[in-house]
Amino acid sequence: MARSLGRRTERNIKSEGLAARKAEKKRENRRKRRKTLAAVLIVLLVVGAVYGRNIIKLRSENADLKKQQEELQEERDKLKEQIEEAGTKEYIQEEARKQLRMLNQGEILFLFNEDEEETEEAEDE
Repeated sequence: MARSLGRRTERNIKSEGLAARKAEKKRENRRKRRKTLAAVLIVLLVVGAVYGRNIIKLRSENADLKKQQEELQEERDKLKEQIEEAGTKEYIQEEARKQLRMLNQGEILFLFNEDEEETEEAEDE
């Protein structure tokens, strides 16, 4: 009987050692998983930060471009109005008077040299 008890204790010692090795392996695997998870989370945070910054930058550019588009649309509307006005008889007559110095019958054109008037005023002072 003494022999059988000795074998049982040897088996118990072996099984305890095996259990201890299994427990240690589990701990190592947990540590590896935690390290891997931490690395993945860090990578995700960095990628998220980069993309987040790009999104903010693109939204800002988008707002600037929308503002520029509105300004250009206003300018286009003004130019369309000018084009419509340019086709009227009154506008054509007014521009002919200003640029070509054309007159209607019976009108007299008086020309004044603005530079001479400014020079005379400066000399008087």
